[in-house]
Amino acid sequence: LCDDPAVDLYAALAPRVGRVGSGAEIIVDDSKRIFQPRRGLDGLRRGCEALVDAAWQSFRLIDVPEFNRLVAQQGNKAHLLSRASLELAAALLRAHPAQGATLTFDRHGGRRAYGPLLSEVFADVVVVEEGKKISRYGARLGESRLEIAFLTRGDASYLEVALASMRAKLEREMAMKAFNETWRTSFPGLRSTQGYPADAKRFLGELYLRGCDPEELRAIIRER
Repeated sequence: LCDDPAVDLYAALAPRVGRVGSGAEIIVDDSKRIFQPRRGLDGLRRGCEALVDAAWQSFRLIDVPEFNRLVAQQGNKAHLLSRASLELAAALLRAHPAQGATLTFDRHGGRRAYGPLLSEVFADVVVVEEGKKISRYGARLGESRLEIAFLTRGDASYLEVALASMRAKLEREMAMKAFNETWRTSFPGLRSTQGYPADAKRFLGELYLRGCDPEELRAIIRER
């Protein structure tokens, strides 16, 4: 979220802030380029904490029960993620009002058309373009005129998208660390999981074989 659409934040914050390989003091990039499990969370944490006072930075955690409830209401994961992102952006705009702002998002899946979804959160939505690599819109929230863009691989090109990617990854990995520690309290020696599909099945199977209550297992399984 930036209040000047002409600003390239990488250029504005150089040379102190840059991408992986730039030699910058603070690295902000696609989280997949920064985080590797064997290296821990320090790389993600440094970039996030260095910019922690930025007024436009925030996040929302959605736990499994809420996620499943919202998927049931909204129909699918893609709609849920897009709607949650737009509502978070709207909340930030209300908290930090400006005459104009640019909202830049990574695309969710293969969706190109976001007009109807934007109209659920913003007013006066106008389609500027809906192309292979980018979808652009104009909209309004209160007195704020908005330029909104959804980009393929936005986290590889735009600092604000990369920083959001890093913050989301940091929160996810910290949550998974707490998740694994909680289960090991009840089942000592249980192997940790990163939570991705193949390993999650192994983790759930191990819990089941150790006698975990099936209701407890269902409570941690995300609907697709």
